[in-house]
Amino acid sequence: IHSIENILKLNKIKVVNKLERIPFGEEFDFSLNQDENRKVSFFYQKPTPTNSFSEKVKSSKVGELLNLKGLNFYNMSDVVLPDSKPILDELLQIMNNNPTLKIEIQGHICCNPSEIEDISLKRAKTVYNFLLSNGISEDRITYKGFASSRPLYPLPEKNEEERVANRRVEILIIEK
Repeated sequence: IHSIENILKLNKIKVVNKLERIPFGEEFDFSLNQDENRKVSFFYQKPTPTNSFSEKVKSSKVGELLNLKGLNFYNMSDVVLPDSKPILDELLQIMNNNPTLKIEIQGHICCNPSEIEDISLKRAKTVYNFLLSNGISEDRITYKGFASSRPLYPLPEKNEEERVANRRVEILIIEK
């Protein structure tokens, strides 16, 4: 267990000081290869997000737009990139923690004045379906796609930073 704990610390994974080490045995068929008989199980508790997005939702007013910063999709698709999953999980937690909160999910694209295949709508609907499939009532969430009709930076964008800013999903606070 100490070796595994050291590996976690070397990889900059936070390990609390109150790490609980519980040795226990299991009945199983022993292998002739002794390495296959050794096992360490880790149980962890995912920390509650305390970042600024949760705080922004708490302090927001009806009618305010909040950007789901870091929510990214594969190019020209409505498939969420794996590293964006925590953002969806946080939004779900916010919705669960605020049962009267109603939102509209708004999708936007960058770069082109005309949209191909309703990508902005499909991306907003992906977030909508994620919340719906995780128990959020459909009377609390709606979605819309705005294509590139509401850019933060004028089209055509000057650089990748402006394109990323225009290619976004936002939530509009409808009711608190």
